[in-house]
Amino acid sequence: MLAFVYDKLNYSGFQKLGTEDFEDGYDLLGKLFLHACKLQLIRGFPHDYRGYTEKTAYPHGQIQMTDSITQGALINHQVIVQDDSFSANIPQNQLVKMVLSRIAQSKSFPHDQRLLAKKMWRNFWPVKNINSNDYPSVKRYLHRMGEDGSLLVLLSEILIEGKIFATNNENYKMANFEDQLMSRLYEKFLLKYYQQRFSNYEVKSAYIKWDKLEKETPHLPTMHSDVRICGQNKTVILDAKYYQHSLQRNFDVEKFPSDNMYQIITYVLNESRTGCNSNVEGIILYAKSSIGGHPDGEIHILGHRFRVKTLDLNVNWQQLTEQLDRLIVF
Repeated sequence: MLAFVYDKLNYSGFQKLGTEDFEDGYDLLGKLFLHACKLQLIRGFPHDYRGYTEKTAYPHGQIQMTDSITQGALINHQVIVQDDSFSANIPQNQLVKMVLSRIAQSKSFPHDQRLLAKKMWRNFWPVKNINSNDYPSVKRYLHRMGEDGSLLVLLSEILIEGKIFATNNENYKMANFEDQLMSRLYEKFLLKYYQQRFSNYEVKSAYIKWDKLEKETPHLPTMHSDVRICGQNKTVILDAKYYQHSLQRNFDVEKFPSDNMYQIITYVLNESRTGCNSNVEGIILYAKSSIGGHPDGEIHILGHRFRVKTLDLNVNWQQLTEQLDRLIVF
């Protein structure tokens, strides 16, 4: 899945990973992240225009005359201006710098990787340091701008959200890391595949708006779909789930996890009112597990079709694509 999602693994910086030995998941993840970071440094930092405000005696950009008067800047023969600059101090670079700092300080990674991370971190001197409290806003920005598809961003999110840096319990960390890694790769794989399969449609990991009257409702949770395919007359929302156990057991009766069902129903109902199509279908796609059941069902709720399906990943490529092509038809 990683090779399919990221064709950048064919670059010379990644080719030798196939012949190296890895002690554990941290060793592999660390090598992938540091190789990707090395390639990024060779190509140069991504840059973007970032707005800023400053007091200056040399006017440029947009002069904020009201602020200049109220803040007394004119007394010192200065004005307050708003402008933008082509800068490397952007959220993507800030996120990578934060992860490099964490790797350099974490004993979960081999000593040579910690030294390399520290060395690379010094190259990020033009980039502002951020902490864990800044991560949610950085993540929202990257997803909103469509920059969440890069390998560096994905690995950064796995490292941070997998809580690898946040606990000393080795068993918990490793299990959490594996679940996070496979879950995120599974989501990205499905998104990448359907972007190629339905190249004429809008296929993205999109935010879904709440169907509400109030403009400001900060307490509502964010609805972020794994895959949203907007066709001419129909929209499909696919929610990817990678679990060891696909079904939950209650009084010896296997049921679909209720949280997953509530989530996809909420997504579909709001998308039908705020999206490009009123005809919206919801699909929960579990990865087939050797433990537990293999969900397969269909139901219609409030005029919308909902399906729960299982994808067998342990097959050859042709059989895998046949499963995916049968799943969604426009």
